[in-house]
Amino acid sequence: QMTPFKRVCAVAGKTNTNGTGHVFVLDAIGGTGNAAVLHIYKQNATAYPSIAPWKTVELAKVVSADVAPCHMAVLGDFVYLGTQASSIYAQVNWKTQETFQGWICTSMKPTVSVTATNDFAIISQDGCFAGYNKDGQMVIDGGETHPTFVAGTNAHIVV
Repeated sequence: QMTPFKRVCAVAGKTNTNGTGHVFVLDAIGGTGNAAVLHIYKQNATAYPSIAPWKTVELAKVVSADVAPCHMAVLGDFVYLGTQASSIYAQVNWKTQETFQGWICTSMKPTVSVTATNDFAIISQDGCFAGYNKDGQMVIDGGETHPTFVAGTNAHIVV
């Protein structure tokens, strides 16, 4: 049974070819002072499939609210997430639980989307963008005045 949560706002999964994997659940206000919490579950696909708690990562800087939309994507060994109530987004290595929490825009804008393809994860903070490769390295930094990545204009360069 998957519990306890205060407000689940995003769920993602990563499965291996043998059917085992991990499920990632973002609890928007599950931590201290309404901090977001990433719950990681281990999934076993056997004759009797199961899911069990594996790790929990509290993201003290990613503070949310009761109704704020959340965003999450998984790429390689990393989970990228944020909420529209926070100007901080997070990159979590789900294997080691090493966490980076930061912002892209100098004017501290909220995270409005987190998406991933097979090769890139893109975090958008209301007009500012950061892109990461499968190794978790930032390869795109599109701040307010940087023309590297503009959604709808040159997004095809990344994909």
